[in-house]
Amino acid sequence: MDLEQLGALRQTSETIASHLQNLARAYLDTLAPILSPASVLGRHAGSGAAVSGEARAYEALKESYRKFSGAPFIVPSEFDEDRLADIGQRLELYPCQYAHSLEGAGGAKEVTITAPLRWYLNYRSEYTPSGLAALIANDATRKGEAVRQFVLHALVIHLVLERNPGVVRLLRDLRFGVTTQTLPELGQLPITVLSSSLPSFRPSDDLIRAATGFSGVAAFIELVDLERLNDLPDPYQAELKRLAS
Repeated sequence: MDLEQLGALRQTSETIASHLQNLARAYLDTLAPILSPASVLGRHAGSGAAVSGEARAYEALKESYRKFSGAPFIVPSEFDEDRLADIGQRLELYPCQYAHSLEGAGGAKEVTITAPLRWYLNYRSEYTPSGLAALIANDATRKGEAVRQFVLHALVIHLVLERNPGVVRLLRDLRFGVTTQTLPELGQLPITVLSSSLPSFRPSDDLIRAATGFSGVAAFIELVDLERLNDLPDPYQAELKRLAS
């Protein structure tokens, strides 16, 4: 692949990534009432009605929060129930980014890579996962309240999805997977990731070096793997074939 081919594929990739992100956004908006904190925490999240298992879910959340109130976050260890009602049910998709070191004759070069078909899923927060990770890695001054908000939101969405496996299956059938990962700078805090069944890929380091050298920006967006379009999994079809065999 040369720079001209890269330019054409990048444009196609941007179009497809934008479409799939808008589709994911629409699905999440539809599922928002089910994925709200109140769906599992009931009255603890400001709901006027109790839900089954809300006491157990609340105790599990408090226990999880205590585990992550220390380093690297350094937020108040005391759990404040009133903050649950402030979360709301608006879910956001934040870009998945990671650092990559280019190798080659030009010497090592650090670039930020964005995976356009994978997103961090969380309730609206002041920090994005990548932004908070960079802040902690650089040991900069942190806004304690905003960090506590992020930690709480990440734990709540993890809890809500854990207790709503039907939503995870539904998203899977819609060609979007839900997984949990950790980021080195954020310790063992569970970070929820939504990803398209269509993957993206990172081209050769030489091509990335040429592209970033031309743009002057040490950042690159992965390309959509168009060759995988005909190989997209169909969970519905696969299950019916299994039942028919």
